[in-house]
Amino acid sequence: MRKPVPPAAETEENALADEPPLELPARLTLTPGRSGRITATIHIKTEAEEEAEQLGASPMSSVLTLCNSAIGAGVLSLPYAFRLSGAPG
Repeated sequence: MRKPVPPAAETEENALADEPPLELPARLTLTPGRSGRITATIHIKTEAEEEAEQLGASPMSSVLTLCNSAIGAGVLSLPYAFRLSGAPG
């Protein structure tokens, strides 16, 4: 009875071929120039930019959340204000 032949050991090159391509946190911008040439600009994100993107909070969204909280608290206090003022309701 013959022994089964083990498969050939994977080489490093074959092992890397099965992995997905490496994704870099970069942005490529192509800008047409006046002379007809195209300028390529590569922007690589810093760690701070990546963290801010993951958190998803911008200064504008923070201001809107603060305004929303203040307006909400004001609306919730309206019945109490009407009761103190003596208005019917």
